[in-house]
Amino acid sequence: MNIRMLHIRSMVKFPRQPLFTAFAVAACALLVQACGGSHSGSSSGTSNTSSTTATAGNSVTVTVNGGISSSASIPNMVMTSVTVCTPSNGTCATIPNIQVDTGSTGLRIMASVLNKYGLALPAVTPSASGHSYQECLAFADGTVWGSLATANMQMGSESASGIVVQVIQDSQDSASVTGPADPTACTNQGADESSIAQFGANGIIGVGLFIQDCGTSCAQSTSNNTYFDCTGTGSSAVCNSVRMPLAQQVSNPVASFAKDNNGVILKFAQIANTGVATATGTLTFGIGTQSNNGLGSSAVLLVPDTGPVLGDFTATFQSMALTGSFFDSGSGGLYFNDANIPVCTSKAALGYYCPGGASSSSSDLTQFSVPVAGTGSQTVNIAVQVENAQYLFSYSNTTNVFNNLAAQASSGLTSGTGTFDFGMPAFFGHTVYTGFENNANGPYFAYQ
Repeated sequence: MNIRMLHIRSMVKFPRQPLFTAFAVAACALLVQACGGSHSGSSSGTSNTSSTTATAGNSVTVTVNGGISSSASIPNMVMTSVTVCTPSNGTCATIPNIQVDTGSTGLRIMASVLNKYGLALPAVTPSASGHSYQECLAFADGTVWGSLATANMQMGSESASGIVVQVIQDSQDSASVTGPADPTACTNQGADESSIAQFGANGIIGVGLFIQDCGTSCAQSTSNNTYFDCTGTGSSAVCNSVRMPLAQQVSNPVASFAKDNNGVILKFAQIANTGVATATGTLTFGIGTQSNNGLGSSAVLLVPDTGPVLGDFTATFQSMALTGSFFDSGSGGLYFNDANIPVCTSKAALGYYCPGGASSSSSDLTQFSVPVAGTGSQTVNIAVQVENAQYLFSYSNTTNVFNNLAAQASSGLTSGTGTFDFGMPAFFGHTVYTGFENNANGPYFAYQ
């Protein structure tokens, strides 16, 4: 079996003011032969694929697979295609293998990929000649570094014009390393993960709860070391952290659609408990705006838009109130801490849970229910499955998609609040809604 990456594209939170809140992508580049998550319910199917497809203009098909890294398979990567256009001349290209992440904000594409498709996006620059704006996006275990640019984009029948995006300086492609090197203020936040080999995708589209990726915190202060004004190129460049107005921050592209712009819905069929090679689902734009995107009987979980648990709900697990819990399609599995489940010790599954024994390689499915509640009155019980990771990784050499893998939550996720990260596997067999801030009911999650 190919070496696998434990990945977590979940949230690093900035201190924010009401209404404008933010999440940044969190990625874990621990090279282990595993990944995945856990989920509600069970399945006895044996198909090697699972499929639901988009049929409306406000929906697109998404594919879950092992990513496109040349060095590692990254299970439960949710991918789609995004058409990106240069605003000045209308040159467009449809870029595949863009990860869909409900736990971050903004469209970010590798510079090498834009070069490949002949897209020269105009830079967002300071007024001073010879300067450039760069962003350091902090992950849980690393960072991406790259310039700000404007682009037009389209998905299905929906489009947005003049949005601010990040062009990630692909560190493993020499032709793409043309800007300033990331400064110490960025590298001190984590190792550079700005390459397709580490990222496993051509880019990422963050369609999370919030409109900007940092909000008023970065508009009012330089202490976040997120946005930089740089002069020069390469290692000789001088980069200083700067305040960035809301209009120039990397933003949620769906919120800029002319319609269907108040949230997104991810829907997937259930998959076999032994995993499948690929699965498809639908990403639908808008909530309650068309006949195909109503909330129906979903439980609505309102979440705060400011404070230490912004964007989070409470999961009650082992009599503990984990107030920093969330849904995140960018997390490859469930991440939580449970001292009663053995942690795998073999190199093949290091860091994952191995119910049945740390060195066991037989099936030992553990199931339990986790009640979750937002700031409103609605609650929902999420049924969770955790399978022995070593067993799953030995079951098939081509399996990349799992509904029952789980791992320990690192300190980068918990942030002192207690966390249950309901990653991608919690989406299988369910419909998960992400309602944006600044709407009548937002921000919120809903689960059915």
